Amino acid sequence: MPVTWYERRQTGWKTIFVLLAILAVIAVTSALLERLGAPGEARRMGWGLAVVLLVVALTNRMEVRVTEREVFVRWGWLIGKHIPFSGIERIEPERISWTRVGMKFTNGVSWFSVSAGPALRFRLKNGKSVVVGTPDPDGLIRVLQPLKPELFDKSPNP
Repeated sequence: MPVTWYERRQTGWKTIFVLLAILAVIAVTSALLERLGAPGEARRMGWGLAVVLLVVALTNRMEVRVTEREVFVRWGWLIGKHIPFSGIERIEPERISWTRVGMKFTNGVSWFSVSAGPALRFRLKNGKSVVVGTPDPDGLIRVLQPLKPELFDKSPNP
């Protein structure tokens, strides 16, 4: 069993509250559409969107765990990503904007976050990247640097 050097769970409360507010507006609108006798497609679309937002709000949790072999990221309860140290080329600080919150896959980059803010970018040897949002980037770096110092930029900061 691998030793866990770092473990941090976080919940994106701001994102959840925003999603729940949008969900409330959609639910009220869908109920009004039903009352006004709108076509079935409009009502089903509203309730379907409400269910999707509810699922996203309920799964807006993330876990980051570091062992001696890898970094593991879990978004929600089912979706996880193993990032073995052997596949990492470099680790860099990053910032996640509000447009990147959630779990996204674009142009060879996988984004995992539950809120906007600080993150670490894991540049992989295969040319892809994994960006992991964390409210504690310094703590994560403090654990990763002694384990794998060769993965960090050694150039002096200006």
